[in-house]
Amino acid sequence: MRRALTILLPALLTIAAAGGFCQQEIDEPQPDVEQGEVVVAKAIWPDHDLGGAVYRVFADPNMRELVDTFPAGGSEGTGLLVLRPGEYYVMAVVDANDNNRPDAGDGLGFYGVDSISGNPRPTPLTVEENSVATIVIPILLQLSTEGRPEPLPWAIAQTRGTLVGSVTEAGDRPVVIVALPVAEDGASFATLARPDGAFALRAAPGAYRLIAIADSNGDERASAGDLIAMRGWGDEEPTTVTMDAELAIGELVLSAGEVPEGLPPIVAGQVTGAELPAGAAVKVSFCADAAMQVEVSSAQGSSDGRFAATPQAATYYLRVTVDREDDGRLGSGDMVGFYGVEDLGAEDDAPEPLPMAPDALLTGVEIPITATIGENGRLRPYRQAPAAEPNAEADAAGE
Repeated sequence: MRRALTILLPALLTIAAAGGFCQQEIDEPQPDVEQGEVVVAKAIWPDHDLGGAVYRVFADPNMRELVDTFPAGGSEGTGLLVLRPGEYYVMAVVDANDNNRPDAGDGLGFYGVDSISGNPRPTPLTVEENSVATIVIPILLQLSTEGRPEPLPWAIAQTRGTLVGSVTEAGDRPVVIVALPVAEDGASFATLARPDGAFALRAAPGAYRLIAIADSNGDERASAGDLIAMRGWGDEEPTTVTMDAELAIGELVLSAGEVPEGLPPIVAGQVTGAELPAGAAVKVSFCADAAMQVEVSSAQGSSDGRFAATPQAATYYLRVTVDREDDGRLGSGDMVGFYGVEDLGAEDDAPEPLPMAPDALLTGVEIPITATIGENGRLRPYRQAPAAEPNAEADAAGE
């Protein structure tokens, strides 16, 4: 795997060297910044203190012409980039041990690169007059003890292959397909089949046992007698997901069966209340608090609003965000919804908790779109277009 990833990363590694990350000290933050437009930059590196993040801004795609550097303003890794209108390329550097030198453990990411699959290259950031932009940069590489940038495990987990197939004999019951990793440190992935039974399950590269399950008795628990189909259990070979590849696994025929050991809690459902734009990025966040400031995990939804996930047993508050342009940031016109909130601004608009038992099988969870983001960054109630009113004159003529 490491050899394959190295082949995929020559552009990023070359740029890392060109940007000075591997050969020289990390730039000291520049205290004097000329007036310009503000860009809010946010580095992402789960479970890491990002207070040592520095954003290096370049004028060229090879990142040789350094324009300026900007430090993060706290442990969350957020920095304010003040730039004149124009086109730039941005590198995020996390000085993990805060010694102002590139060494083992330091992290690296590029604006416009959110996956190590394919042949990734940074994309330009366009700064316009009288604008405030927000950019997100995932940290995908880390310096090894030998001083070489290498892909982070969490970055590898972001890459995906796809399993496509169909389920039958479910009737009108929702069916969730779950990929359970063979490796002990692997992650589970899930998807909700379409009404016609077809599904496309995206998962990180690796070997998996598959199960398709429908709650046949409606008790919202995975229990004996539920409709089940399995692949890769017992002596059967597991299904292997390959990076950026699609594998057709054929038809999964459901029948009443026993729930296998190790099945995690399952939740699936639909984003409702709005027609989602084609190509939009749908994200369902599982939060530990009603204020939704502590995101425990998240799941990617499909373009038609279906989602499925396997969070740990706990009580969650669910939020859905719809990035209409799939540009990696939430801004004006994007959509937001909360589980249990039908009408933003109503007296009873508080989000409802969703308890997840260890054997939970929740397949009918609906999250309505209740807000859009205004130009000022604030939420405003989302209102569907009203249904057409009957034509009174035509009705009278018909009588």
